[in-house]
Amino acid sequence: MRRTTARATVGLALISVLVLSVVGTANAANDLGSAGFSAPASRNPVPAARAYAAKYLIPPSRIYQNVPLKTQAPTGKTFVFLNAGTSTHNIIASGIQEALTSIGWKYEQITYSTANPATLQQAMLNALTMNPAAVGASGVDPAVISQSVLNTYGDAGVPFVLSNCPLTPKNPIFAGPQLCAGEQIAGRALANWFIADSLGTGKALLSNMPAYGVLVEFASAFQTEVAAKCPACSVEKIEFSLQQFSGQQVVPGLVNKIRSGSYGYLVIDNPIFSTGIENALKAAGVGSVKVIGRAANDATIANLKSGSATAFTAQSYFQVGYGFVDSALRVITKSSGITKNAALPIMILTQKNVGLVNTPYNLPADALYQYKRLWKR
Repeated sequence: MRRTTARATVGLALISVLVLSVVGTANAANDLGSAGFSAPASRNPVPAARAYAAKYLIPPSRIYQNVPLKTQAPTGKTFVFLNAGTSTHNIIASGIQEALTSIGWKYEQITYSTANPATLQQAMLNALTMNPAAVGASGVDPAVISQSVLNTYGDAGVPFVLSNCPLTPKNPIFAGPQLCAGEQIAGRALANWFIADSLGTGKALLSNMPAYGVLVEFASAFQTEVAAKCPACSVEKIEFSLQQFSGQQVVPGLVNKIRSGSYGYLVIDNPIFSTGIENALKAAGVGSVKVIGRAANDATIANLKSGSATAFTAQSYFQVGYGFVDSALRVITKSSGITKNAALPIMILTQKNVGLVNTPYNLPADALYQYKRLWKR
């Protein structure tokens, strides 16, 4: 599957306007190290929040990884990806395959069911029969992997590169891309946008699916940042279970809650769990509520373009794939810098700047080229 990338020359005039209205550019080191700051209650939080959010309103131009490999990336190896078959996993798989092809590696994949941990264990064992240099998976809780399988990987000397939040890497498990740090960045960035957009008086309802660690981390970062910086703002969290999602209760539950309060914003932790919320709010007579959130997908980008959504963070899942390859190469070549993959560049998409991006979202457009320079290829 080939991706559609934003052209470097697209929207230069609009970018110029945006640059004039923002302060600074996305800075990888600051993003990965920032813990946010608390604004004294006597101070207007809006200018600082506006400046904080502004750097995410322009397309990112640099990947966060900046450490070259100790030695040139080898060729002729095999990487096996365990694919759960979701749309996100499939995009990640395409990114992995593209990166591997560019350095002369072979891509293999094995599918498994997230609902059945036994299929994951078997997939991990089957992957070893393919003589891989590394195996990778996204969104797998290490707790569900049996010790016997981990021992088999340890004995074989094959690194298992894992993207999950939370994650405590321990050989043979090594940190992949987009860990909890990425969710913290996204939560803080959107929180500052919310403070600025609401002029420091916003009232938000935050939808959260606690079954997923990444969503808990995002929600926590958003709430913590708002509480620290905006005394006159308020955020109320409403939680939903996977059973409620399966029973199609999330959207009605959100609409009922919005109708019962005076919320100006609805914060969505994952648009997949709230598909159709914009139309449902409009039908219920509360369409003036601003829908914002995390992890814009193609449908969300369309809603931003139509005006039914207001602001969403976005990251490239193709580049999650590149990050898998980068982490594997660092383990194999015994290179430092693997922690630089803990987060990927994000952008806050709004109705004003969404015209600068294509779908699927994939910025920086030359990210693979930037990675390959670090791989010395």
